Amino acid sequence: MPNIVLAKNFTLDEFACKCCCGIEEDYIPELSILALALQDLRDKLNSENPLLKKYQDKAAPNELPIKPISGIRCPKHNKNSKGRPNSYHPKGCAADITCVYLPTEILYQYAKEYFTGCIYYLGRHFVHCDLRPDRKTHYVQMPDQPENLTA
Repeated sequence: MPNIVLAKNFTLDEFACKCCCGIEEDYIPELSILALALQDLRDKLNSENPLLKKYQDKAAPNELPIKPISGIRCPKHNKNSKGRPNSYHPKGCAADITCVYLPTEILYQYAKEYFTGCIYYLGRHFVHCDLRPDRKTHYVQMPDQPENLTA
């Protein structure tokens, strides 16, 4: 199957389950909504913003890219990767993202504008973003703190 464009800068392959089961093909509508929210975040990060100018200048061609490092996970892969039992990854509405040019805490602050769920794991260089339907949940997870299983 050819790689499907979900949003201007995001394709289906970027959100594929890492075990290569192909589950992402069953979740194209959900992943499209997720990719559009990520595109909005990317556009915001690359807008005329004096607070982000120094980071934009480090990137080539002066654009801050967002890279999904984990998208949809089949239930087996979610369990094998120690994902939470109630994770939004198997539902196709979550992604762990990074931007190598931007401090993770800044990525987290901006992501909260576009996602109902955001988790910044201190000491790790990614932000968990999801589009949970029931409530807004944004928090910072400390390295020695037990995981919040309701997130």
